[in-house]
Amino acid sequence: MIYAFIPHSLATIELPRKFSSASQILTNMQAELNIAQFNLQQAVERMKAFVDQNRTPRMFREGDRVFLKVPLGSSLTVGQKPKLSPRFCGPWIVIKKISDVACKLQFPNNCKLDVQSQVLYKREWKLQDRCIPEYLVAWTSYPLTDATWELEALICKHFPSLITEESDL
Repeated sequence: MIYAFIPHSLATIELPRKFSSASQILTNMQAELNIAQFNLQQAVERMKAFVDQNRTPRMFREGDRVFLKVPLGSSLTVGQKPKLSPRFCGPWIVIKKISDVACKLQFPNNCKLDVQSQVLYKREWKLQDRCIPEYLVAWTSYPLTDATWELEALICKHFPSLITEESDL
């Protein structure tokens, strides 16, 4: 079997057989083919079970705060390199649930996004007795509405002169 394709072989051809040894060989080939198909089916089920362990159902209710995925090169990308821009924008509040994945979101008045959007991912921050400091960064030559939240570790790594231990932002 190659790529779950059943090859045409003598085992699949039903012809009268003159020799008993040929009949026995074809019977063995058919049995091995059945075993291979069964093993492939079990492997598919096992892979699906492993993938489903880490999957969470996407369920949104009115009032949930969700992030919207930003396509590369859209007007919401910040900076000169769209590859390095944030992948998600928000969080936005769900006003009305239309279907399992389509929701009507509450956007600011000056935002030019479609009011009805498909929510692809919901981020929930789970912290265990620790906090992750973030800073609101207003980018040069962009309006204040395009300011983004950046992690302190990333700012210290790329712009060490902006944050010092004495400064209190």
